[in-house]
Amino acid sequence: MLYNTPARKRAGKQKSAPVRSRRTIKVLVASNIPLLRAGMRATLKAPGLSVVGEASDENEALRLIQDRPTDVVVAHFPEAYTRNLDLATRIKERNPTTAVLVLTKSESTLFLARAIAIGCSGYFLEHVEPKDLVKAVRAVARGECVIEPARMQNLLAAIAQQYDGRVAPTKELSAVEREILQLLTEGKTNRQIAEQLRYSVATIKNHVQRIIQKLEVSDRTQAAVKAIRLGLVQ
Repeated sequence: MLYNTPARKRAGKQKSAPVRSRRTIKVLVASNIPLLRAGMRATLKAPGLSVVGEASDENEALRLIQDRPTDVVVAHFPEAYTRNLDLATRIKERNPTTAVLVLTKSESTLFLARAIAIGCSGYFLEHVEPKDLVKAVRAVARGECVIEPARMQNLLAAIAQQYDGRVAPTKELSAVEREILQLLTEGKTNRQIAEQLRYSVATIKNHVQRIIQKLEVSDRTQAAVKAIRLGLVQ
């Protein structure tokens, strides 16, 4: 499938279509470490992104989100304590459409599972490359869930161990859908899947939506989890 199709030829003089500017993604950074906040702010000074504020604690973050429209919160949680996720929980309760991206030094699979369970859209360790953090913010703003591949594999393996039996899916998946589902469990984004399978991003997005519907889940992460449970992927 081609990524681009030629524009239709029109009679007469051609007029260039006006260039539409993309909506700016409004980002809030939250950390109790001033140096880390400054680093995140500097990293996120990228085209299409605007850091609308920075918070040093939970209450300040919630107040800023209330006062300023926020698309993505990049929240730093140094330790894997459940109480550290209270901020994410309260954000999702008050502003369900605001995406939360977790930045932590913890490699705890349980902490990751809890973060995803309460609605966080991304999870990265502190050593993430700046360019990858920028890409992740853009991805979660589009509604995607972004987790480092190694973390995703650990999460899915841990969840899969909790299920002994396997039940066939309600609706049969096509060969292409199974291939896409395999890549979902590896933590790949729609764009990465499109590049690997040589489809358009829009086509992959449509396939992912059909997979979610067939597996009777609410999002791509749950689809990946259910795929492991059902033995649909390797």
